[in-house]
Amino acid sequence: MEGQTHEQSEAAAVSEIAAQILDQQAAPANGETPPEESPESAAAASGEAASESEPLPDFPPEPKPAAVKRPQRERFMARVAAGDESVQRAKFTPLASEPGEEALGKIDYLRDVDLEASVELGNAVLTVDNILHLQTGSLVELQQTVGDPVRLLINGNPYALGEVVVIGDKFGVRLTKLLQAS
Repeated sequence: MEGQTHEQSEAAAVSEIAAQILDQQAAPANGETPPEESPESAAAASGEAASESEPLPDFPPEPKPAAVKRPQRERFMARVAAGDESVQRAKFTPLASEPGEEALGKIDYLRDVDLEASVELGNAVLTVDNILHLQTGSLVELQQTVGDPVRLLINGNPYALGEVVVIGDKFGVRLTKLLQAS
């Protein structure tokens, strides 16, 4: 029997401490009076055990941060209006109005980036049946004629037109016209 009394007194002490903490948190910092305590929360704070059928007490709402900080902001604005020397505007360096050479110099970061360059010799439209009949030695006729310029593609985008040349034992392309970016 004595063990139950000890447990009950410990529970009451814990409830009392919890109620004190809640009261401290509920006390507004702007000087307003705290809200009235409901009978349920008073019973919980005094250590009375609530039955399982009773609803849990509602906790008081947290004070709004804006209400707490408002006087501090008003004091700060009064200092600014009074010309307090310890309050100064932030100073920023002006932004460049035109990109100019500074922006062009930043392209150096990109000079070693690899891009895929390919040359489009020509194209053809084939049916599925024609493709199924392709085998080693088959010829595919392109729509371009001999002497038509080939297209240089950079990452799949048209960049220039040119003509096919032979350099030693390799093919190359001599650019004849740079295309405008679209």
